[in-house]
Amino acid sequence: RSLIHELHPEWRSELSLKGAVDWLAKQTQEKYGLPCVSELAASPKPLNKDVQEVLFQAVRELLVNTVKHAHASKVRILGGCVKGWIRIRVIDDGRGFDSSKIFSPSPKTGGLGLMIIRARLGFLGGNLYIHSRAGAGTSAMIALPQNETKSVEE
Repeated sequence: RSLIHELHPEWRSELSLKGAVDWLAKQTQEKYGLPCVSELAASPKPLNKDVQEVLFQAVRELLVNTVKHAHASKVRILGGCVKGWIRIRVIDDGRGFDSSKIFSPSPKTGGLGLMIIRARLGFLGGNLYIHSRAGAGTSAMIALPQNETKSVEE
């Protein structure tokens, strides 16, 4: 039950993306003891709830991966709207990895969560970019054109 509540709490649909990501950062810090700072600017236009959910789940997956694999001492979530694009970066100071293999899942390495994020963002005209080096941490950037984020009513 707690997993379902965490993934789809009813109250989250009432929050902005910034509010939901701030909540997620706080939960990550409290639940896993990983210092997590959210510096996400509010969107200048209201986001379609489905698009907001895709962005939220993408950030959540990136944070879960950081907790599971990075051995990081801190993580930051940065972003906002720049030149017609919503850009959200999740940056950790962990051990890093060879990012050239991340979108080629195998039974040994996994990678399905990131492939699903990339596919969902791609359906909306966006993408997921990962930059990492062994020993140098990881920077993941979610990029989504702002014109894809308009409300259905607009």
